[in-house]
Amino acid sequence: MSIKKSIGSSGNKEQIRRWIILDQLLRNPLGYNIKTLNEKLNEILERESVTKRNGDIKLSKERNLRNDIANMEDLFGSKISITRDRGKFRYEEMSMSIFNSGITKEEFNSLSFLLKQSKKSITKKKQEELNALLQKLYNPLNIKMPQVTEQRAFVHTTLYSEKDAQWLNLLYDYISNKLCIEIVYTNKTKSSKLYQLCPLGIKEYNGLWYLVAFDFNDAKKGIKIFRISRIALMHIINKEIPEHLNQFSMEEYFYFSTGIHHELEQKPERVTIEVTDGKWADELIQRKINDTQMHEVKKDKTIFHLRAFISYELVNIILMMDHHVKVIAPESLKEKIKEKLEGHLKNYVP
Repeated sequence: MSIKKSIGSSGNKEQIRRWIILDQLLRNPLGYNIKTLNEKLNEILERESVTKRNGDIKLSKERNLRNDIANMEDLFGSKISITRDRGKFRYEEMSMSIFNSGITKEEFNSLSFLLKQSKKSITKKKQEELNALLQKLYNPLNIKMPQVTEQRAFVHTTLYSEKDAQWLNLLYDYISNKLCIEIVYTNKTKSSKLYQLCPLGIKEYNGLWYLVAFDFNDAKKGIKIFRISRIALMHIINKEIPEHLNQFSMEEYFYFSTGIHHELEQKPERVTIEVTDGKWADELIQRKINDTQMHEVKKDKTIFHLRAFISYELVNIILMMDHHVKVIAPESLKEKIKEKLEGHLKNYVP
């Protein structure tokens, strides 16, 4: 069955946008009952004011929603499986999507046809956004290559990088326009939780991308860091950025950090390390631990001075340089190094 036949000319102005929104909502691992799912769908439709008829937004009814779900299953059964666990609708796996890479040329052409038919009902900007989304079906990292098979010949991506790419452009727009969001986030234990956030910045560390955001439901702790690849669902909410965050600076926030670590209770300490290997010394000079770092060369060694939080990331950087590095100060960092090494030794010494 083709998409054009299933939708019909009267519905193609609204249905493609509903499917895009539903595709995100159904990736919520907690699931929604039909009433809540319809409310969420209409909330996003109304907020974005995309599908209009005679000046009014055409909202979805529960009957239409059930038809949408049935059509999605009928057309994309090879890509998705929608469960109805205790009356709650969700994808069987969070990675499922009707818009994942691997879409057929016929499906791509059919969706492009529907988009062209909807020109009169949506703005030019939204038309461009939807067209860009369709282009990403072939290329989740937005690398301009004509075919997926050609791209994969010389660009290697991972599951994490594709999940990061799914949200990065949206987050950039939300931060630039000072919009607040709600996300479903899966932590290390694979359990999911809902967060209402004010996104403040994006940071990359060791090939992974992180979102820095203010948590509205935990004002005491305030700013938290989320791995972007663990976001399962994201949409805009009607909240304003707290006034005290208007002057927030990513540079100041991470000034004493190594990587993404930031300790609210801990104060940065003065760190001195001695490096005896020229290659490792050059590496540290080129890739500073943080912006406070300075160095001096003394014969066959280089001394590095900085102020930093004593974090596991700093410990790992020092251990990575093996016996070529020695911590001069502080004692707290020396103790953490010893503790880590003793833990390794236990795996080999009877």
